[in-house]
Amino acid sequence: TDTFYNENLIKIVAKTEKETSINIFGERVYPNQDGVFEYSFPLKKGENTLVIELIGANGKKTIFKKIFYKKSL
Repeated sequence: TDTFYNENLIKIVAKTEKETSINIFGERVYPNQDGVFEYSFPLKKGENTLVIELIGANGKKTIFKKIFYKKSL
């Protein structure tokens, strides 16, 4: 897990196949020509779960889940 203290927003940057459909919290995210996509993820105090749904050109669905924590100093 990743823990943050002062950040209210973190930038998620990842790379996937160009034909992959990317959805984060129901929002469609589009990769660039190299398959790289970015998402600004707001952090609230405590546990923050990021869920990325990927659907490949072959129709195969993959769910990526990561937990981030925001704590007070």
